[in-house]
Parts: sequence; structure tokens; C-alpha cells
Amino acid sequence: MGEILKNNENKILIFTKTKAGADQLAFIIGREMKIRAGAIHGDVAQHRREDTLAQFRHGRIRVLVATDVASRGIDINDITHVINFDMPNTVEDYVHRIGRTARGSNSKGVAVTFFSHDDSHLAAKLVQVLDKAKQEVEPELRDLSFVRNNKQNKNYNRFNGSTVWNNRQNYGEQRRARQQSWGYDGGQSLVMTHW
Repeated sequence: MGEILKNNENKILIFTKTKAGADQLAFIIGREMKIRAGAIHGDVAQHRREDTLAQFRHGRIRVLVATDVASRGIDINDITHVINFDMPNTVEDYVHRIGRTARGSNSKGVAVTFFSHDDSHLAAKLVQVLDKAKQEVEPELRDLSFVRNNKQNKNYNRFNGSTVWNNRQNYGEQRRARQQSWGYDGGQSLVMTHW
């Protein structure tokens, strides 16, 4: 994520689940990374949200951190990256969030999503959306969706679950190496899509 933020050509919209998370992340990006950032959410007065959006639209702020208050209705054509710092509660909200990129003359965009086991109930639907859009699906996410679907299926048996779990363990080392190369090392998987 650091490389994406440091590239001065990028206009980045980051989503968090909480208002406090949006404020804190904008503060860290601004103070520690020296990148002009702003935050909008439901506790920010309407005139301040509009002012922050105008600054983002005109390039005076390069990074906008927001809760879902901004996922629908932002019509800014040159957003290059959407980062879901927190996975939204529904796949429909995920689609609305990532739809903020690749608009207008900027026909390509990148969406990056941090996906944790707390989000596993969304794995199967997310894999369907990514497959339909012909996006690459990380093996860990596909395995998580398979395990989740089969546990809910009455024909699920222990052999299938064990096989998938063993496959997930084999991916663990590769996943950690990928996360470290992306500047992230934690208990979440990354879902990266190019639109």
C-alpha cells in the first residue's frame, strides 16, 4: 500500500468501516507519510464534506479516506485506486466502492481489498463477482469460499474440508511472502482487482 500512496500520480480513495478509523488513517497518512489527505464520514458537517470532496476533486488532496457515506454518489473521474482498508459488510457495497475507480477518461483503475477471516461469510459471493468480472482470484480466497460453502451444504464431509485446509496451509508461506512484498504482514488476505 505504501508504494501506491507514494506515487504522486495516484488519486486514491480509501474506505474504512468506522468514522474513527477514517480520521485516524487520514491523520497517519498526512502526518507520517507527508501526503495531503482528508477524511469524510457521517460525523463531519455537510459543508466540510463538500469542501474536502472539492479539494480531492481538484487535486489539492491526493488521498481521501471515507466510510460508506462516500461509496455511493462520488462522481470523480480520475480516481486511480480504491483501497478497502476494511471489507464492507456486503458484496453489493464492495461493488459500489470499487466502482469509484476506472471512470471517465481514466479507463483503468486498481482496487485493493484487505479481506480477513471475519469476512469469510462474504467469500463465496465475492468470488462469484470476481469470476464474473474475469478477475484473478487469490487461491486463499477461493479455498475459503469453498470451505464456507461446503460447511453450509448438508453433503459436506470431513475429507473435503481436510483437503481444502491442507491446501490453504500450503499457500500460507507464499501468502506471507506476497503480503510482505506489498508492505503488509498480518492476519488478512489481499484481494486485488484491475478494472
